[in-house]
Amino acid sequence: MNLTFNNNAMSYSTARQYDQALDQFRKTIDMDPNYASAHDNLAQAYFDMAKYDLWLAEWKKAATLIRHGSYS
Repeated sequence: MNLTFNNNAMSYSTARQYDQALDQFRKTIDMDPNYASAHDNLAQAYFDMAKYDLWLAEWKKAATLIRHGSYS
């Protein structure tokens, strides 16, 4: 299920529908806080929105999870 939310979020993000994308990424992360791909994708959405402080925080979460082998 988290993959479905993540894929939906990616579609919204690609279409620059960031409110919907952020909602879907957060749902994915709520379901699986260790899903590094969702954190990485959320970071990219923040970057695209020029929200660099939020981008950096999510990027660090993704990097930590990847470093610990939680990348899906």
